[in-house]
Amino acid sequence: MKLSAIFGILLCQTINAVSMRICPDMGLAADFSVIAATTITNADLTAINGDLAITPGVALTGFNTFGMINGAKELGTGIAGAARKDITTAYDYLAAVALTSKND
Repeated sequence: MKLSAIFGILLCQTINAVSMRICPDMGLAADFSVIAATTITNADLTAINGDLAITPGVALTGFNTFGMINGAKELGTGIAGAARKDITTAYDYLAAVALTSKND
């Protein structure tokens, strides 16, 4: 029983270590629900429950009539720029990671 418990703990730590290697730091981007470069357009009944960021553009359309944003709007601000930089860095990291799958 003691050996099984030790093996279980080591297995969990190994899985967490591997997962942490693959998961990049999202930085400031983790605080946002939507991040865009130029425009966010809503065409239906949409609710965004969180903050959104647009930069370098600032166009946010279609939310006055049909949509709702339950969070802060960072339009062309330094915070939006930092979030966009962080999400781009995370994307580039994941794009470079060689993923393999095994079907045994």
